Amino acid sequence: MKKIVGTLSVLLLLFSLSGCAFQNVGKFDEKDSPPNVETPANEAKSIGETIVRDDYSITLNGARYSTAGILGSEPTNDKYLILDVTVVNNSAEELSLSTLLLTQLQGSDSRRYDVAIFADTDSPLDGSVPAQGQLRGEVAFDVKEQDSYTFSFKNGLLADSVQFEVPATSINE
Repeated sequence: MKKIVGTLSVLLLLFSLSGCAFQNVGKFDEKDSPPNVETPANEAKSIGETIVRDDYSITLNGARYSTAGILGSEPTNDKYLILDVTVVNNSAEELSLSTLLLTQLQGSDSRRYDVAIFADTDSPLDGSVPAQGQLRGEVAFDVKEQDSYTFSFKNGLLADSVQFEVPATSINE
């Protein structure tokens, strides 16, 4: 059973990686101006706030704890922290999302926590977002209970990240 779960995990990772790697290759025309590169603000936002960039916007709708996993899995640490996120594609091209590549979570203990692909989430925040479309989904992290967490999202492997502060007092049980 462990071999099957391990094999499925590797396949899921490979499929997730293949969609994001070459999203904007060959899209720059010399007669056009270079792409607008915006430096994100250093200020982290809170639950319920939206961060707007030229090509996307992101809202952290809420946060909850859970210990439920699929296929009988349980968190390695204390519990799963599940974040409800909406990404809006403001560009004229499709946007590919992979939570394994584009999201991070750091606790108030300065440790980074892994995406929990076997947590029981309502809908994943992975996939394609059509031009001018949006995707709402959840991303889970296997965490130790902390005073607060910082959720980071970046739109592409080389992009700057935007951040949301998630205090433990605002997380639903």
